[in-house]
Amino acid sequence: MDTRLSYSQIQCAKDCLRKHWFSYVIGLRPKAAPLAWQIGSWIHAGIEALAALMTRDEIGLALDAATEPLDAELDATSDADVRLVIGYQRAVVRAMLRGYAWRWAAMDRDMTINAVEQPFAMLIINPDSGRASTKWTLCGKIDALATMAGNQSVWERKTVSEDISPESDYWARLRIDSQISLYFLAAQHIGYSPSSIWYDVLRKPLMRPANIPQLDADGLKIAVDAYGIRVLLANGKPRQSADKEKGIALLTVPETPDTYEDRLVADIGERPDHYFARREFARVEDDVLEAQFELWQSMQLINDCVNYGRWPRNTRSCLNRGKCSYFGICTCGGYRDGDPVPDGFEIVSNTHQEVETENETGGSQ
Repeated sequence: MDTRLSYSQIQCAKDCLRKHWFSYVIGLRPKAAPLAWQIGSWIHAGIEALAALMTRDEIGLALDAATEPLDAELDATSDADVRLVIGYQRAVVRAMLRGYAWRWAAMDRDMTINAVEQPFAMLIINPDSGRASTKWTLCGKIDALATMAGNQSVWERKTVSEDISPESDYWARLRIDSQISLYFLAAQHIGYSPSSIWYDVLRKPLMRPANIPQLDADGLKIAVDAYGIRVLLANGKPRQSADKEKGIALLTVPETPDTYEDRLVADIGERPDHYFARREFARVEDDVLEAQFELWQSMQLINDCVNYGRWPRNTRSCLNRGKCSYFGICTCGGYRDGDPVPDGFEIVSNTHQEVETENETGGSQ
């Protein structure tokens, strides 16, 4: 069994220990995540590429890096409906990155990026005794390490659906987020001296693709009656409006991904603070100590399950934030290690695919 622990793994165990067993002990994973779940990853890849650009005029390179997986999916299918869905996902990623680059251009000019996606691996210490676990290590990646006005900071990027306005509860919750306290400690471990933490948050658009009026060869809208016959005015010209009471409707077609992207960019330009927010937090010694205790106790809980070979279920998490990927397995007789792999799943050999397996490295300071 892999004895590395990541923050994502710990959160999975907190949600449901049985889910943790599926995902991290035996490596049973869904073959493909729904497209919507991957938007954050694609945007993240684009921001990482953006950080490496000499100027924001080269943003096309970052857009290409972010949409490369989507472009590959487009090339792999000729199904018009599938291509439209992928096109809309691509439009969201492009619009968010374009808006992000514009929103933070001035601030980013005054920032030096020291490291991006910085991997780390460190011992898990018992805060009471000062002794390290002889079995488990903490691993992960820090989104970015940066310097502004001579001060080093840890950067954590989030793509969320929640309200990120200044008065929202989202920011209050982040004040007690143990992940960033551990990453703050990890930055110190690999040789940095951060004085603060920056949360760089992007809110996913709620605006959905729209149906737009279908136009004829002359560029005119097509109004039809209840029988689907085109409605003409008294002067013989085609009617250009709907009338629900008379049963007259306009024929519509889905808007193109390019049009959808333009609408998103326009909305971002009108209210950038709805989509993007950055906030700096200090981390005091008590914050880091609290995070260390949580880490140690979470490790102990996982270790107990390993030793007993039992992984309790938390049924309150089955339908929380959408249906759990393993819901069908748990409710249809369960699964034992060595059973045939259920349809739609696979066994992965590396349960920490998001973390590099190379030796621990530091970064330039």
